[in-house]
Formats: sequence, structure tokens, C-alpha cells
Amino acid sequence: MISKTDLRKLLSEKRRTLDTKILSGIICEKIKTQKEYIEAKNIFSYYPKPFEVDIIPLLKDKNKIWFLPKTSGDEMLFYEYKYGDNLAKGDFGVYEPVSDEQTKI
Repeated sequence: MISKTDLRKLLSEKRRTLDTKILSGIICEKIKTQKEYIEAKNIFSYYPKPFEVDIIPLLKDKNKIWFLPKTSGDEMLFYEYKYGDNLAKGDFGVYEPVSDEQTKI
């Protein structure tokens, strides 16, 4: 059985061979047509790293309230995000909200 670390490495290498720009556009357009997306008010998401699906066009949708994760020790907390808010690289090199004001839902 392949370890979690080896699987992550394998999938990361595979993603680097894909044309993520084209695929991201297709995926974002598909998401916009989904009933769950259309009806959602609050959406928990991520800020993409290179070679991941680029969902930034979705994060620009002002009709949704977006939440991005931020790690704090062993916890993952979520913070409201509006496109253009400050982000900083956190643990694992993932961009996270800079705000310390955790959103209560």
C-alpha cells in the first residue's frame, strides 16, 4: 500500500503535467452551474497553490460569503474572505487570511 506522503508526491507530480489554466476555467464554469453552488450563501474553500485548480474567479463572486482555512497548531479555523483581502503563506505554504478575527457562523 502506498503511503500518504508518497501518494501526495505522485499526485503533485501528475498535476504538474496538466494544463491547469484550461482545466480550471472548465471546472469553474461547471461549478457555477451546479444547484449547490447557485443556492449556497456561505462557501468554505481554499486559496489555490500553483498547479492546483485555480478557483480565484469563483472567489470574486460577491453574491457568496467565502471562508478560507487558517491553521493554528493542530486546528484548522475558517475566516471570512473577500477577494482582495490580505493573505499570507501559512503552514504547508498555503495562503491564509491574515485576520485574527475568526468568523462565527
